[in-house]
Amino acid sequence: MTLYIGIDLGKDGALAALNADGTIHALHKTPLLKASTKKGKKQGRDEYDIPAMGEILVELVPHGDAIAIVEKAQAFPPKFGGSLASFAKGYSAGLWHGFLTALGIPFEIVSPQTWQKVMLRDVPGDDTKLKSILVARRLWPGQDFRRSDKARKDDDGITDALLLGEFGRRRRQGK
Repeated sequence: MTLYIGIDLGKDGALAALNADGTIHALHKTPLLKASTKKGKKQGRDEYDIPAMGEILVELVPHGDAIAIVEKAQAFPPKFGGSLASFAKGYSAGLWHGFLTALGIPFEIVSPQTWQKVMLRDVPGDDTKLKSILVARRLWPGQDFRRSDKARKDDDGITDALLLGEFGRRRRQGK
């Protein structure tokens, strides 16, 4: 059984594993260690939970062959977080690439434009986050795409990870 793993980078990213038939096998938001709070104020930044990232992939490997499709880390302009956000995405990419390599899971790095051109085709509008959520709702009706039970909105990091996995699945199966 081949698993198709989609990884959307960054602290707001996620990992999704799809079965060969396109059903969801596993869905994980990027594991983070939350910064502490003092008197209602956040102290520092959330950090990647590196052991948890590895554990997610280790749990998936025994389920058979896998291929991962990882979104290419893109630099952010200053108005969207600039160098700090770019660094975080690059750091996240290095962590995921390292785990995939160490576990012998082959992976492809795909630019957002490449997978979005295929997966978001014919969906009206310019907002790729909204389009990602719309397409995911159509492909996996009834699936909860929120980051937590308390969240009120679907999360585009989760839907992007699913669509990356689906992009890889379709490409590998010649669809």
